[in-house]
Amino acid sequence: WLSGLLSGEPGVPFSVSIDEEEKEMPAFILEKLCLGCKRCVNTCPEQAINMLLQLAIVDPLKCIECEACMEACMHGAITFVEMGEKKTNG
Repeated sequence: WLSGLLSGEPGVPFSVSIDEEEKEMPAFILEKLCLGCKRCVNTCPEQAINMLLQLAIVDPLKCIECEACMEACMHGAITFVEMGEKKTNG
């Protein structure tokens, strides 16, 4: 995931897959919406969010899914919906 971030590939999610038996990373940063304001970094009680190249990245081993970062983000750049999930109507 880091190589995708550094190469600037569009659409590369800031996520890391953990062993299936362990928890998956719950927080995803939508890079097109992140403006690097650091509100999420300052809000996270577990210090699970850091900045890299002006974008927030989440440490999946530290994130406790409290959603404080999502509430703090004024730009809607953080989601807790897994990238593979699709919502359907009806």
